[in-house]
Amino acid sequence: MFDKRKKHKIITSEDFHVGKENFCFADDGECYYIKTDTRGKKSKFWILDKNANKRYLLKYESRENESLENVGQFIMCGILDQLEIPYAEYLVVDYYDDGVKRDAIMSKNYRENKDDVEISGFVLNSKNRDRLYDNAEGMIAERHHNVDFYIDTLKYLYSKNEVDFDQIRTTLVKYALLQYVYVMSDLHFYNLSFSYSESKGHKSLKVNPFYDCGNICTLNLSTRKVKNNAEQFKKTGKKKAFVENLIYKKMPMFGIKSDICSIFREPRGEMLICRPTCDEYVDKDKIPVAKECLERLRHELAVEIVENDEIERFYNRVRYNLNLDKVAEEYNSIAKDTIPEYCMDLVKGISEVNIAELDKAVLAERKSRYVDELNSKMIENEKK
Repeated sequence: MFDKRKKHKIITSEDFHVGKENFCFADDGECYYIKTDTRGKKSKFWILDKNANKRYLLKYESRENESLENVGQFIMCGILDQLEIPYAEYLVVDYYDDGVKRDAIMSKNYRENKDDVEISGFVLNSKNRDRLYDNAEGMIAERHHNVDFYIDTLKYLYSKNEVDFDQIRTTLVKYALLQYVYVMSDLHFYNLSFSYSESKGHKSLKVNPFYDCGNICTLNLSTRKVKNNAEQFKKTGKKKAFVENLIYKKMPMFGIKSDICSIFREPRGEMLICRPTCDEYVDKDKIPVAKECLERLRHELAVEIVENDEIERFYNRVRYNLNLDKVAEEYNSIAKDTIPEYCMDLVKGISEVNIAELDKAVLAERKSRYVDELNSKMIENEKK
């Protein structure tokens, strides 16, 4: 239907209405059926073939927008490709709405089969809240967004099925690690989901491929701000402090053993960052809270790297084996400046700083365990 190695042109117009159905025209000369989707902040619609066997989601800004989030999405697709992590396939597209060109991106549906049942992190939270409400005299449970919460909830729901919970947990930790390295600030509980085949049953439960992962390295800011950040990063002699100040404003959201940060809206409409227990921090400076959350995430990731061989191997691939220049070359061969050089410079710089800080945390964790082991041996020898 569409080829990810090409740039596609999609056109809609008020003229493309037949009865109650809407259609769009694509550069392959075909006319496709449109199904509107109202979820999320951006305008969007599904592009379907006649039998609805192939489905593509087109997301666009209905107003003028300078965000480079789509650039971040293509960069993450290239990174995930090299890491062999499943993801929703995103295509370069020019979208025209009644003759007006819109900032847009198009993705292929990641569902393998029509009968796949999807369970978002939000749904798992709702199931947990319902369970506690029914069994604890009306108690309302807090929402959570961390790896161990999802694993515990899945085990409660599907413990009687042959589900590989260890592998699901390892996959989630990999997602959290990539989120940290590339400052993915939009991995909330709608952008994390699971699925199983209705025909195969719950034993086929798995983590869904990565999707909506373009909010990386503060690229979801205006072009002017991203260019300025890239330029300032080159000039600064305090790269760690510069990067962390950027991160505090665009924090990761997905924890390992504990909740870290989530975005909430104060009554006056200002977007701020704090832990899920937001009321506790309404009148406090959010920067120290963000700093504490980032340190906690870094420590929890270090523990996973030390304890899980698969996570350590994965982290080493992220550290040593990624070719980010190749990512830019591949997408820029589709269309010039799909990934501008200053965006790539910022992603490289920020990820290098984050990897260096995580390396320190891993080294500290190994030293701590070594000291604990020595102390245990000394105590055992004294007893003898």
